[in-house]
This record gives sequence, structure tokens and C-alpha cells, in this order.
Amino acid sequence: MSSGATATPELVFKIAKATVHTELTPPPTEVATADAGIVTESFGPMQITLQNAHVKGTLHPGTPYDIKAGTPHSFNARNMLYIGKLEHGALLFRAPLPKA
Repeated sequence: MSSGATATPELVFKIAKATVHTELTPPPTEVATADAGIVTESFGPMQITLQNAHVKGTLHPGTPYDIKAGTPHSFNARNMLYIGKLEHGALLFRAPLPKA
């Protein structure tokens, strides 16, 4: 019997009022904000894209950042690696791959 499930289950949800922080140099420093973003999770690591982000500092590819959002309540993603800016200007972050 078929359940109708897809081969690659995926979780996608929106976040809003997001802030990006670095904890490499205490105290934690806010380096970017965004009014909206999307969190995607499938068999691979979680990814977060932030649309129309306002960058307040320098984002370094491969550097871990913490992303917090006001919506949904208390969303917090720690150690998200900054990948870079996408063609349409959104910022892309990805969770590190688990160690084998």
C-alpha cells in the first residue's frame, strides 16, 4: 500500500525578524538582520536563506554564526556556516555536516 510519501522528505518553514550573531569575539556581535527567511531541512543538513538582509558587519564564508528569529517563537539555530550570497541577494547558511 502506498502512503504517498516522497523519496526525499523535506521540512520547509518561514522565519521572520531574524538576527545573525557571531560569538567568535565576545561579546556576541550582531552582524546582519532580515525581515524574512526560509528554513529548509531534508536528508542533508539544515539550510537557512535570509531575504533582503541588512548586513551590519563582515560575513566570512565557512564561519559559524548563530541565527535567531522572532517568528516562530524562540527559533534559534547555532553554528550555521555562512556559505555566501545567492544570485537574488539572499544570504545562505548551512548546518555543518555531522562527523562520521
